[in-house]
Amino acid sequence: LRESSTFLEENAQMKLLESLMDRESKLKQEISELNQKTIDSLKDQALQENFSSLNSAREKLSETNSQIQDLHLKMFHGFKTFLPQLKDQYDRLEEFTELQDLYEFDALFKNTYPEIYRWDNQFRTSRDVRPDLRDHMTNELKEISRLNSEISKKLGSMSRDLRADYRALITEADKKNLDSMAQKQNNLKEETHDLADSFKQIQKENPMVPSILDLKARGAAKHMDHSGKNLSGQNVPESIESENRALRELAELKDISAHRKTRTFSKKEPIFYEGDELRSVYFINNGKVRTYKMNNDGKELVTGLQGPGSFLGHLAILEGGRSAESAEALEDTEVAIIPREDLLALMYRDRDVSIRFIKMLTQEVHEKEKQLLDLAYASVRQRVAQALLRLRDRFSGDDPGHLGVRISREDLATIVGTATESLIRTLSDLRGEGLIEVQGRDIRIRDGKGLEKLATN
Repeated sequence: LRESSTFLEENAQMKLLESLMDRESKLKQEISELNQKTIDSLKDQALQENFSSLNSAREKLSETNSQIQDLHLKMFHGFKTFLPQLKDQYDRLEEFTELQDLYEFDALFKNTYPEIYRWDNQFRTSRDVRPDLRDHMTNELKEISRLNSEISKKLGSMSRDLRADYRALITEADKKNLDSMAQKQNNLKEETHDLADSFKQIQKENPMVPSILDLKARGAAKHMDHSGKNLSGQNVPESIESENRALRELAELKDISAHRKTRTFSKKEPIFYEGDELRSVYFINNGKVRTYKMNNDGKELVTGLQGPGSFLGHLAILEGGRSAESAEALEDTEVAIIPREDLLALMYRDRDVSIRFIKMLTQEVHEKEKQLLDLAYASVRQRVAQALLRLRDRFSGDDPGHLGVRISREDLATIVGTATESLIRTLSDLRGEGLIEVQGRDIRIRDGKGLEKLATN
């Protein structure tokens, strides 16, 4: 493994790949900043210039991505990144050997050697790799697999001998006690399964309840089941290890549950301000929230309207910086407050939570890109129709004609990207055409299909 690491470190093509990946990372950061800069200049003459810079950066990113793909080295980079962890595991195995700790060695080895088979299989079966590097790596991994196979055979033989010696010392009274303990363990397993089912039902009713609660409870039940079976088979050391794993799962479950708290914000009460260093993410349980930025003239520019099921402040938390926008409750709003450390730990441990965030961020990027294109090419009438339809789809609930949110003309104008006067004239025109009804801040959609046709034409 050390030779493989040195080989990949010194390879000229790998150095080129890392240089391109650094450029890719910088371009992505530049695009993120240009996205924000373009949004900030919606009413500025610099909009077209910023939009051109954004397109240019995207072209550079596309070119860099193509160069990375042409190298056919992404899998080798992944293996190189994973090597330190793999070497650390083998170093620990060496320590357990010196300590003559067979049980700990066995537990770690079972989690380590499959990684060698996995990487070897990936290199052998993948078509998108450089043949010269593939042959070098598969030869080294083949030798490691051979050594692993010898270790596995010796380990199995030694473990069987130790179990036989241990069982020979167990009396009939000991066996009865172990069977009794196994039955109690099985009862605990069933109770933990019921707890997991309860968490799953709660999660269906409230998406904010993380799936890790259900997974942790089921993980604890699985370890309890293994512990009970080992007790029945008089495998006490294995039973103790399974029991310890179950206790760790339950301890983490308790810790996650204990840190969840909620807070209610009154109408027009600020949740946080632009520039605040956030230490928590907010999840809207019920109510509605307006997010906005302040321009140099002190005017508020609405960046979004959020409702139940939405996160606030997550970008600042993930980027490790300050909030790029302010948030204010449009009505009495209840939010769940999740400390930054808990959220990041949850994402690292729970694949489902990470996937949810990736999908959410991807959707936000697509929405922002679409809004930028609409601002550049759609008419005011089209943008007003699109904004009304977005609000309806997001907030209408059981009444498809109602927007589901009361919004000022100034805020709606900034969402559309036009002057308040132009918005008012457009709303008046749409009302005259029978597409909408307007009563103060309340807007109802009378002809949804007509409005959809206007938005797309």
